[in-house]
Amino acid sequence: MSGPADATMNVGWAWLLLIGAGLLEIVWAVALKQADGLTRF
Repeated sequence: MSGPADATMNVGWAWLLLIGAGLLEIVWAVALKQADGLTRF
């Protein structure tokens, strides 16, 4: 019993996860640069 509302909710979650993954990738890149190639904690 899924309708258009369920599909819209799934698309919303997909975008939210995509944006979250992009933000985590940015944080990872900045942290890796700060860690000097994982030679510093």
